[in-house]
Amino acid sequence: MAYKTRQVTLDGIDIKVTYKPIRNLRLAVKPPDGSVRASVPTGTSDAALWAFLRPRVSWIREAHHRMVRPVREPKHVESGESFPLWGADYTLVLVPWAGERIDEAVNVAGEHLYLSVPRHSGEASRKRVLERWYRAQVAAAIEALRVKWEPTFDVRPTEYSIRFMKTRWGSCNQTTGRVNLNLELVKHPPDIIENTFVHELCHLITHGHGPQFQLEMSLRLPHWRAERKLTKGIVIGNSFWE
Repeated sequence: MAYKTRQVTLDGIDIKVTYKPIRNLRLAVKPPDGSVRASVPTGTSDAALWAFLRPRVSWIREAHHRMVRPVREPKHVESGESFPLWGADYTLVLVPWAGERIDEAVNVAGEHLYLSVPRHSGEASRKRVLERWYRAQVAAAIEALRVKWEPTFDVRPTEYSIRFMKTRWGSCNQTTGRVNLNLELVKHPPDIIENTFVHELCHLITHGHGPQFQLEMSLRLPHWRAERKLTKGIVIGNSFWE
């Protein structure tokens, strides 16, 4: 069925409005280009439409900013490349082994990240080793945060998982109690993973970001709003290797 559509512009933002036989007004920012779509009930007046859209300008801009990721050259796992860890950059040094057996390992010393791999290992193999190590760093951070923060909550997560996410630092499922944290967090200062960790545990208590959520966050991290502003200014790439 073809629905009536029109385009409106709000503070420089183009919004495609579609009139449908629905009850509520809906707003979405769509990947990958961050296009803005509004679905509204058939017969919605212009006054009602603008009353719905105007208070949401900041949200639209933030969502668009997170959605539209710059195209970056992927990092190559080779000597001389720079790789981040908890907010600091390290220069990668490959340590090739000529023997048949090797204990693949990653070590940090000074300003360098030493990656021990077989001499003829390919890019994909080196990425697997480095990603496993990065995941281990996040897992260790989660364990330390779990010991610190879980006792302050009546509800405990049933499971923590680590995965790369393009648009979120973390997520949780209140039904299953599972908390997901973005592998990307390992690149940024430790305060960001701590803020994200507490943020998701608070969501196990309450949905959304209303007064109850804000109270729960403020009781534990008084400066969480400032941290949140910092994370919103970070654009996650299209892959972990950007």
